[in-house]
Amino acid sequence: MEHSFSGSTRPPLSCGKAKYLVVLLHGAGSSADEIIDLSLEWAPTLNKAEFLAPELPWPPRTDGLEGSGPSPVREAGMVEGLRRYLEAALAAKRLKHAQLALVGFAEGAGLALALGTGQADPLGAVVAVGPGARPWPEPVGAARPPGPTLLVSTHTGPEAPATDWRETLKELQSAGIAAEYLEAPGDYFGLDDQGLARIADYLHAHIAQSNPA
Repeated sequence: MEHSFSGSTRPPLSCGKAKYLVVLLHGAGSSADEIIDLSLEWAPTLNKAEFLAPELPWPPRTDGLEGSGPSPVREAGMVEGLRRYLEAALAAKRLKHAQLALVGFAEGAGLALALGTGQADPLGAVVAVGPGARPWPEPVGAARPPGPTLLVSTHTGPEAPATDWRETLKELQSAGIAAEYLEAPGDYFGLDDQGLARIADYLHAHIAQSNPA
């Protein structure tokens, strides 16, 4: 079943027309209202960006682990619904795909990768944050060319996650995708200060500097 979405927004810090969009995809156990607070960290670097955080219908976790995730049917419905949501957001602001960045956390990381590799035109940037994930529901080999991708590992435990970011990095790079890897485990949505700053710089380089207003 395809989903429709609403959520939280933060206008550009510059108080002018949005020149870029940054869409934040929360994981299970979080919410749009919570994750939109990241705009307070990144707006000074991206002062012409409007931040959007759709409320995602993740099912409750039953095992206490990130990545327990929804069913394949629900996954496909979320992806298709979010594709429509992104297209509508771009059309409303009269922006191009290159002026859009996706940042996904935990379960939202795999969702961001799936959306980033499924657009007709490459996005400005895709950032996936968490212990590790892979794009779903379609494999990278069947995907369309995405924009630059940053994988940010927040894994700190003694055991490796089921899908380590390095595996995903190799898969993306072998498909010709400009993917990078960063370790930044911390307490702020899983990120440390270095991770927060690095993501802000990455987004600025790929959606602001690459698309000067």
